Amino acid sequence: MPAFSITPLDGKQISSADLKGKVVLVNFWATWCPPCRAEIPDLMELQAHYGDKLVVLGISEDDPPLAT
Repeated sequence: MPAFSITPLDGKQISSADLKGKVVLVNFWATWCPPCRAEIPDLMELQAHYGDKLVVLGISEDDPPLAT
């Protein structure tokens, strides 16, 4: 995977180096997408089950981006 960095809503930057050794699930979603919203509880449960071994990155495809 190519190196990357993102800044989530909490403002704490995350880089691909921070995720080394973990399983990373990237989920592209949008608030206007009912199936996307419906899967969020399942993704939260998955994250809770696997703890620090799994990172779920949710990337919003809303236009314009949500304000912080």
